[in-house]
Amino acid sequence: MKHCIGITGTNGKTTTSYCVRHILRSAGHRVGLLGTIEYDFGNGDIVPARLTTPSPTELATFLQKMEANGCTHLVMEVSSHGLQQGRTQAIPFSIAAFLNLTPDHLDYHKTLDNYFAAKCKLFQGPKHIVLNADDARSAAIPLSSQQQRLTFGVRTQADFFAHSIQCGLKSTSFTLVHKREYACNIPLVGAFNVENCMAALAICTAEGIPLEHSIEALKSFKGVPGRIEQVLDRPIFIDFAHTPDGLKKLLQTFRALPYRRILLVFGCGGDRDKTKRPHMMRIAHDAADALWVTSDNPRTEAIQAIFDDMRHGISLTKPVIFDADRANAIQSAIDAMQPDDVLLIAGKGHEAYQIIGDQKIPFSDRTVVLNALQRSPEKIEPQSLAVSYRQNGLTSEPKGDIKQRST
Repeated sequence: MKHCIGITGTNGKTTTSYCVRHILRSAGHRVGLLGTIEYDFGNGDIVPARLTTPSPTELATFLQKMEANGCTHLVMEVSSHGLQQGRTQAIPFSIAAFLNLTPDHLDYHKTLDNYFAAKCKLFQGPKHIVLNADDARSAAIPLSSQQQRLTFGVRTQADFFAHSIQCGLKSTSFTLVHKREYACNIPLVGAFNVENCMAALAICTAEGIPLEHSIEALKSFKGVPGRIEQVLDRPIFIDFAHTPDGLKKLLQTFRALPYRRILLVFGCGGDRDKTKRPHMMRIAHDAADALWVTSDNPRTEAIQAIFDDMRHGISLTKPVIFDADRANAIQSAIDAMQPDDVLLIAGKGHEAYQIIGDQKIPFSDRTVVLNALQRSPEKIEPQSLAVSYRQNGLTSEPKGDIKQRST
């Protein structure tokens, strides 16, 4: 396939790849996609993803299938595991994009430098390179003088620079500077999604799509399953945030909106990087008004051991409930909601399972929420807040009958 686009980074790969696919489709191209949520073979044939980056044998089969379906473009999330293990060596990437790098997968890579070195493997061949100017690691990626670079940023001057970001309850507006200024509005919540969209705009520009077309196309983007996904227009959102940086950005997004309290349900994965557990707990404790700490794919670890790691060295001064039963934790948080509260359920996003021991058990945050709302449809009314933007966070004290409990 002539047009292969690889996107790597700790956070934002899925949303950026979905944006790129949407823009390319709107320009009349048939597009295949491989990523964390699904494998899209370009003709309506879509299957759930097994790995973010498939094995070399699977990749060869998938590309043949996409080409047989008439695909001209491949958009692919490229994981550090996949790069380190050489899974993508046979893919002739024409464009590679680096979104960001924050600590993750250190159970596998051991050090942040090793993690970054794995990411750098993506950039050895593509002609066009897209880099996040706000991330200092971008400057350390070894590139040749023949490779053409485009940068994007919201804090650092770049080829694609965004300013005057205004975050609303349903959308985000900003001014894009690329040779001239463009007024942009995206139907996504959160300033961090501006970065994802800027990356997508830079990628599609490198692909030859007129910028004006790309900006217009993003207005009809429908979002990504499990990425700040709102349930039934209630102030309840499901998100995949499972890293310290991802969780911090999620909470910052909603702290800037006019909600009275932020209620958060989250956990940390078992048999994975233990060093991030207390960091995530501190971020959650500092930014949310009330917490439900629960299971998130505990695998073979005892949930109590995960809880102990999370609260290690942290003095809990806010309402916190530790509950190993994720469904029960979600139900409890919904029961505690009051008018103008928002509930964030983080960590699993689109996933439709829990991994407990060596078994993958069907489980969906969204299904749990829908069942809870069906039992008490009057509990939380559809979102009706009128204020669309707030610069600073709310500081009201948590209220309601919420007690600390360990299991």
